[in-house]
Amino acid sequence: MDFFISITSYKREKNLKSLLKQINDQKGHYKIGGVILIDKCDYGVISHEGFEVLRFKEHYGRKRFYELMNIAFDKMKQNNFKYYINLQDDIILRDNFFSKCAYLWENIKDDKKIILDLRNDERAGSSLWGSYPVNVINFNKELYYKSQWFDLVFMSDHKIKEYMPKLYYVNMDSSSGVARQITKRFRKNGLNMYHYSKTLVHHGHCESLMNPEIRKKEKLIC
Repeated sequence: MDFFISITSYKREKNLKSLLKQINDQKGHYKIGGVILIDKCDYGVISHEGFEVLRFKEHYGRKRFYELMNIAFDKMKQNNFKYYINLQDDIILRDNFFSKCAYLWENIKDDKKIILDLRNDERAGSSLWGSYPVNVINFNKELYYKSQWFDLVFMSDHKIKEYMPKLYYVNMDSSSGVARQITKRFRKNGLNMYHYSKTLVHHGHCESLMNPEIRKKEKLIC
C-alpha cells in the first residue's frame, strides 16, 4: 500500500470518526490502510476500509502508553507500505495532506532521514531532549528544520520497519516519554529527524487527556 497509518484514540469518538472521514476524503488515488487502537472506550461502530480496529479492555493510559505504541509498531512492521504515518485522534489534516506528505518526504535529500514531524508548533526550531543544534535546510526551495527530535505525529517510509525499536517503560511524571525515548535511540543510530517549516496538520483544539499539566505550559497549537 502507499500509506500505512496507525491511530491511537481515547475518549474522543467524534474526533476519531472525523479524522477517518478526512482520510477518506483526501486519499485520492493513494492506497491507504492501517490500524486503529482504542484504549478502553465504549465507542459505537468504528470501521474504515483497510483499517484493523483494536479495542482494549484494559486502560493503558500514560504510564503504559509505550505498550500501546509497541502494538501499533508491531502491526506496522507486519505490513508492506511506501510511507508510514502515526496520528492521534485529535488531529485535523490540512488540505492535500497525503500528496504533500509524499512530496515533502521525497524532497529531503538525506540518506539518513528517518522522521518528518508533521506538526509545527511553538517548539519548532528549538532543540529538545538534549543540546542538538537545529539547522534550517533548504531542499529544493522548501525550508525544513533538521531538529533531531520528533513527537508522535510523524511520518517515515518503509525503513522505519528496520529501525523502530521495542519500547520499554520510562518513569515520566509529565508525559509518556515515548517520543523522547525513540528520539534518543534514533540519534544513537545516526539517523536524522526533521520538521517542515509549515504545519501539515492542525492540533491543540482539544484539551489533553494524557498530559493535562504540561499542556498548561506547552499548548502545542498549530
